[in-house]
Amino acid sequence: MNRVTDALKGIDEHVWLKAALETHKSAGTGIVFDSMRFVSDYEYLRMHEYSVWKVTAPKPLRLNRLAERGQLYDPDVDESYRGETELEELSYDGVFKNDGDLQVLHSQIRRELFEVLSEAIEPSREAR
Repeated sequence: MNRVTDALKGIDEHVWLKAALETHKSAGTGIVFDSMRFVSDYEYLRMHEYSVWKVTAPKPLRLNRLAERGQLYDPDVDESYRGETELEELSYDGVFKNDGDLQVLHSQIRRELFEVLSEAIEPSREAR
């Protein structure tokens, strides 16, 4: 899959991102783009004023989850792929540790989303 991604990104650096955002625009809804892997994606989203969050998980847990899904993943190869390393040192609007139950992660994200949306609404209330 890494070779396919590299080939498509050779044609258009934002191929996956544009496809997701186009679907979002036509639906007129909010979006969670859960596959940001490259600095160019990060910069594109920042340039278009999206909030960018990061979800982390301990390596043993990630490997276990991948194995449970039957997903082929070789840490010696895949962990060094640029799509797994480029975003490590960047800043994010929120960082969430996904080291347990998905309900806990969802709760953390809902709280942060509520704060972000509340802050977005507050200026319009003050203008009244």
